[in-house]
Amino acid sequence: MTRTKSQFYLGIILGCLATLIVVGYALYETWDYFSGPAIVISSPKNGATLTESLVEIQGIAINGNEVFLNDQRILTNDKGEFKERLLLAEGYNIIGLKVEDKFKRTAEQRLELVYKK
Repeated sequence: MTRTKSQFYLGIILGCLATLIVVGYALYETWDYFSGPAIVISSPKNGATLTESLVEIQGIAINGNEVFLNDQRILTNDKGEFKERLLLAEGYNIIGLKVEDKFKRTAEQRLELVYKK
């Protein structure tokens, strides 16, 4: 094999490798856009009947920049986990949770709880 052929093949291999790296990085950066935001409520369970008026709502916001509880912004940690206390009215309560990503797309979840004294 001559020197020019080996240089040619080396150039093709390096070009393919560079293209693969660029495409992989582009997919990595756009993954958040394609997957979108989501919200998971871990506690309390939807439809639960509670005997205390003060409830702690816990969950995880996935791919979200901002989390809202009844249209009020709440804080999350670096992993997207949140924990917020809320005072329930007697009877049937509907709690709205919403997460918004950096592209302004939202995901919402509704939590229905019953408080009995």
